Amino acid sequence: MAPSGKSSSHRREVGGILKSGGLLSVGIAAGGVLTLAFSLIATRFYGTKEFSSLAALLNVGAVAGVASAGVQNSVMFDIIAHGSLRVVGRHLRHLLVASLMLIALSPAVAPFLRVSGVSAAGAMLFSALTLLSCLPVAILLAQRRLLPIALLNFLQAALRILLLLLCRHLTPAGATLVASCSAVTIGALAMLVASRRGDILPADSSTTPLKGRFVQYGLGAVLFLPITVPTWLARHYLSPESAGVVALAVLLGSTIVMFAGPVTSVVTPRVRGGERGRFVSFGAWVTVAFASFATLGLAVLAPVLLPRWEGAALPGLTTDFIPVALGACLWSLALYATWVDIAAGGRSPIYLSGAVVTLLAQVAWAILAPSRASLTWGPALSGVLFGLAALIEHRRHSSLGPSAG
Repeated sequence: MAPSGKSSSHRREVGGILKSGGLLSVGIAAGGVLTLAFSLIATRFYGTKEFSSLAALLNVGAVAGVASAGVQNSVMFDIIAHGSLRVVGRHLRHLLVASLMLIALSPAVAPFLRVSGVSAAGAMLFSALTLLSCLPVAILLAQRRLLPIALLNFLQAALRILLLLLCRHLTPAGATLVASCSAVTIGALAMLVASRRGDILPADSSTTPLKGRFVQYGLGAVLFLPITVPTWLARHYLSPESAGVVALAVLLGSTIVMFAGPVTSVVTPRVRGGERGRFVSFGAWVTVAFASFATLGLAVLAPVLLPRWEGAALPGLTTDFIPVALGACLWSLALYATWVDIAAGGRSPIYLSGAVVTLLAQVAWAILAPSRASLTWGPALSGVLFGLAALIEHRRHSSLGPSAG
């Protein structure tokens, strides 16, 4: 019996997301491995105790990196809806203002993280540059050109390691921040050059610009904070040795969360362009599969390899990593589902409110009962709470229901 047109279309959708998602996943995963290697090299050079402060500084940039997902989605949605790059200038002005505000926060960041003012300013500069770097990525996504993103993401991560090796003579904070700022700047410029060679694919005639641009900006950051916050709280409440181990567990957890990005980047432009299909649900399963595979691999390898790499015992690493990994898997799916629903017209203020409330619950628990357990189980707690809130909103406005089939 010849396959029906509907089943053939479904296979094409599934094949498309596997091919596109796989391509981008390989590039981002390879870049993620190099980013993880960057942090591990830093711990090898400077020790776990020093890494507790370095991780706190670098995670400021990591939050900006994931926050930029919200910005790049907003920019990409705008480009597709208008069919023009003219809207990028408006977003650039907003980001320049946000960057200046981030750098101005340095005096407040330094005492909380127990670092120097110069180190705090460098971390905030890294975060500002990371935010600005999302603009060329958004253009490439709107053009559906995933190969340059995958390739340049990998090369940027490799360059960052090379620069760390070359800057090793500087202070620990100086070496890591100079390498990070330089790599993200060069990578962004390379993606900008690559984006000049593509065209914007026309959207469905019914596609209209999304409202709530600034809400989407903030949502990208808040959705990643539950995974990152334990590093900062550990630096503030725990001893440097314990904080360093927690920071390593969170670093591994952050690696898991990044696997939501490739599939989301493949699906959301198609949803925003007016397409619907079972590939959306399939993308959710792929996201879960990527996160689960990463969790199992890290759970097996990290407790064996990291102590050997560090040349010292890392007491409590496995106990810290298991709850962080659980929270990372929950937030991976939350990131995917949230952005897909917003791309289909979901209410971003509702998602932002839910993410903020659940994050505050996580932080409150850590402040009222500061311990390694409360810090490492916090992402799982907030992930469950946000999942319940998102499910309620999803039932009211579903992009994965019958209308999307």
